Amino acid sequence: MKNKTLKRVRLLQIAWAAAGVFVLTCLPILYCSWFDYATGDDLNYGSVLHRMMLENPSVSTFFSTLWTRIKALYFYQGTWSSLLLFQLQPGIWGEHWYRLTPWIALLCFLVGTGYLLYELLVRQWKLGKDHYMIVFFACSFLSIQYMPKIRGGVFWYTSVAHYLIPYLFALLAIAWIMRFLTTGKKRYYVFALLAMIYLGGAGYPTIVMTEAAYFLMALFLIGKQKMQAADKSRSTQEYKEMDHESPASGMPGWKWLIWPMSAEMAGFVVSAVSPGNGIRGGEEFGLSSGNALHTILTAFYELIPATSEYCGRCILIIFGWLLVVMVTWAALKGQKKEASPDEPSERRFRHPLLFSLAMIVLAASVRMPRIYANVAVSGGVPDTEFFVYVLASILMFIYLTGAVFTRVVRAKDKEQKQNADSAAGSQPSIALRALLLLMAVLLAAAWRFRSPLMRNSAAFICIDFVASGRAADYVDQMEERIAILEDERFREIYLPEMNEDQGPFMHMPLTQDDPDAFTNNATRMFYNKDFVLAVPRDEFYEKYAQLYE
Repeated sequence: MKNKTLKRVRLLQIAWAAAGVFVLTCLPILYCSWFDYATGDDLNYGSVLHRMMLENPSVSTFFSTLWTRIKALYFYQGTWSSLLLFQLQPGIWGEHWYRLTPWIALLCFLVGTGYLLYELLVRQWKLGKDHYMIVFFACSFLSIQYMPKIRGGVFWYTSVAHYLIPYLFALLAIAWIMRFLTTGKKRYYVFALLAMIYLGGAGYPTIVMTEAAYFLMALFLIGKQKMQAADKSRSTQEYKEMDHESPASGMPGWKWLIWPMSAEMAGFVVSAVSPGNGIRGGEEFGLSSGNALHTILTAFYELIPATSEYCGRCILIIFGWLLVVMVTWAALKGQKKEASPDEPSERRFRHPLLFSLAMIVLAASVRMPRIYANVAVSGGVPDTEFFVYVLASILMFIYLTGAVFTRVVRAKDKEQKQNADSAAGSQPSIALRALLLLMAVLLAAAWRFRSPLMRNSAAFICIDFVASGRAADYVDQMEERIAILEDERFREIYLPEMNEDQGPFMHMPLTQDDPDAFTNNATRMFYNKDFVLAVPRDEFYEKYAQLYE
């Protein structure tokens, strides 16, 4: 018992160290949140509610305006649940409320990832909370620090609303339905159903991913029920009854998954039949069996170069895989033997090949909408693809480790296993400690020599932007612009052009000569001006600056 306690203490120390590293690397992102400003799409979607709140603020007017705006925009862009969130960008309550956007983004990622991992690692696989903390913070660190497009993934509300918030509810929908299938508690089914309804009108990558996840779970339940029927030689009548409820466990069967899947697809159909669906899906948007087959094959093939690309940008992904393998092995070694022979640990990791295939399917499925549409996409799409890739690959390595462990260690003689546990349980393995030391040295060297590993991280991008003085320059320019735009004395606005370097922030520049250009028009509507134009900075100070004094 003492040795196992020491083992847990050391794993807990690793868990808290992982938490500390994650929090420290998030601080630069959160610090930069104070310099985040709405732009382009944010101003366009929020303009009507913003003006209403300034001119006629009331609860009834707010909701009626919101509903009217959603109906109007639906014909332009069918993703109806995202349209609801687009209108609620934080800047409608005041320009500087927009700085909440990165906090919303990080919260969505952490809650969704944390809840799903807890359901799998702690409740389903019973690997312990220490193991869960290490995996959770490792997954979060890799995903957030090395997302492909931090501008869209964290600092741009429109992308957060269209991709990261749906990503949160996609993971919750998967975890809730798993919880329902395990416990039979109906509240989790209701939560999952509501989440799937919402996802039907959100970004397409999460729609495909959750449909794929639910379909895979349905196949697993069908296969499990057929195996139970064959093993126990049930009668034909009993087998038919088991299609809906599994008599062996009393838990819900696969048919319970039909309603959430159908609800999401119904929402997707509403989105797809919008006259503006070509805007989101391209001019060739529509059903095509040939294109669908090409999409599926391409999505799976893409995982090969994607692996090379991701590992090239961040070799720490490989170290992350090794870390979760070693920590999972250590967690399994530290577990007590189950008292009940009806639920041996081998049952948790019985299907390594099928589970690995399922994770590959999920990682590929999230890529299919982009491949099928074959149009330019915003930064939220590659970010979502990366998040799912990291999460799925980590879960696959954990499951494979569990499968190998149960076949190697549990196959040994009980006495030999106990002796091995006693000897190894007092401290983490030498390999694990060596891996942690190597990771620390690699990070230190990356920081010292400013290697691509460090320069590609979100923390470094934010720190460099602030330390170089570019953040202060950006804030000065934006505050100057906002002061002019919010001055009600002026209706015709000329603004100095922004510097080209906005660091980690998403900024859609104003243009010269065309007041009807998208960003110009969006800015005009948000601030209720007659027109807005950009002029070169030198020309602005020569001709226009004195007008706004």
